[in-house]
Amino acid sequence: MERAATYHSQAASFSTAERRHPATPRIASFDLIKTIAIFGVICIHTVPFRHISVPLAAAINDLTRFGVPYFFIVSGYFFAKRVRDGAPLGELHRRTTNRLILAFVIASAIYIVEPVFGPGVLREPLSQSVVDKALAAGAHPLRLLLEGTKPQLWFLVSLAMALAIYAAFAYFGWEDKIFYLAVPLYEFGVLAGAYAATPIGFHVGFNTRDGPFFATLFVAIGAWLARSGYRPPLRLALAMLYAGLVLHSVEAGVLWQFYGVSPFGIDYVHGTALYGIGAAFLALALPDLATGSALARWGRLTLGIYLLHFLAIDLLGPWAPDFPPLSWQLVFPTAVFAIALAVTRLAAKVPLLRKVVI
Repeated sequence: MERAATYHSQAASFSTAERRHPATPRIASFDLIKTIAIFGVICIHTVPFRHISVPLAAAINDLTRFGVPYFFIVSGYFFAKRVRDGAPLGELHRRTTNRLILAFVIASAIYIVEPVFGPGVLREPLSQSVVDKALAAGAHPLRLLLEGTKPQLWFLVSLAMALAIYAAFAYFGWEDKIFYLAVPLYEFGVLAGAYAATPIGFHVGFNTRDGPFFATLFVAIGAWLARSGYRPPLRLALAMLYAGLVLHSVEAGVLWQFYGVSPFGIDYVHGTALYGIGAAFLALALPDLATGSALARWGRLTLGIYLLHFLAIDLLGPWAPDFPPLSWQLVFPTAVFAIALAVTRLAAKVPLLRKVVI
């Protein structure tokens, strides 16, 4: 009861607390690595060199897999940091969740009407009407809730779930106890996901990438880094980054060669966690890296780029036959990034959309 009373007292004075505790200052290295990470996510979705060299494409895919775990960690870090700096937990969680829901709804609406403007409309007839697309999405209500109308929107729902779990633990003062739940959730996700076809894995009736299975651990790690104030040495950060990449690549390679699991469909294995943590450690070890650079400034727009980059993929995809195969592998992901960045900058000028893309 005492803790609940404290919660309501904090919520009532949220506006005052925000005046006393302004927005958390930007950390250049966090934004720099966010820019690199979002380009990596675009490479995951455009799969460069897949039609030229599958091993090379798989290596690029492995190299980029730190990105989404890193985004989860950063989200947990700044959420907990704001709480530590005085923002009331309940009101901060409500505002963060509302923003994620708004982004989810707006992006889902965009991808429902996308056939009117998108996938190759200038080059080929529409393959799906807006109504057909809406009906197809509605035919799988659980998937619609978890992924929206485009699969990459799963990130928003998973992040909202993970933050809700963390906020619940933090409300009772059990922040450190969250790992007793987060680690088993992650292991369940791996065994029922990438490892499902192996003797130690098992199949479930849904994609464990969706939901809180992986996101909770990363959010908890980010929150712990914020609360503890830990600053890892550069050597440790680089060692974890390298070890995570190697372990992820080895796991993905074994699953591919011995169990027929496509490396392009592997979202998380055990090494992925270490890889994402290594990226976060690197950002903390070099906080002033790239201060004032364009790459760091672009890092502020990564949510918008994440939400909108499939518009560019769908628009540019049909033009692939007009380019030499080798040059297309370089042009495609770069052009997708540039278009998504430009559209995000335009969207940021609209007050409602600014809340979503920045």
